[in-house]
Amino acid sequence: MDRKLFKDALCLVAVFTVIIGALTILQSPSGALKVSELAMDDCEHRRELGELKSHADVAACANAAMVQEFHNEGSTYMPLIQRIADKRLEVARRLDKGEIDDPQAAEELSRFSDSAIAMYAASEHPATGHDWGKGLTSSH
Repeated sequence: MDRKLFKDALCLVAVFTVIIGALTILQSPSGALKVSELAMDDCEHRRELGELKSHADVAACANAAMVQEFHNEGSTYMPLIQRIADKRLEVARRLDKGEIDDPQAAEELSRFSDSAIAMYAASEHPATGHDWGKGLTSSH
């Protein structure tokens, strides 16, 4: 594995860890988390094979599976899950354009995840009427 590919793989592991951390706080049934993990691995593998050309392609590929699985499970946190997916795609696009580097991408997603966790912890009834898509940090 060449050095850049190895560096990209390490960054994606870090980014995926941040995303899974945010999803874990949603107390989702393990099926959606497992599907999300497998989708990320599969999509990254497809990039290594040349089927997917960019970090944004990987994010879009993995996001589709993640959002669908949480939807299938009837998650009450779909606005937050969609926001996580949107943020992951936004950061991946910026990474592809060279606007940020791998550590900056991981840091931005970590800050976003921290915002999500703080909002979750601050809510007494997180699944009842709170719009999880609003108020999360999305700027860089």
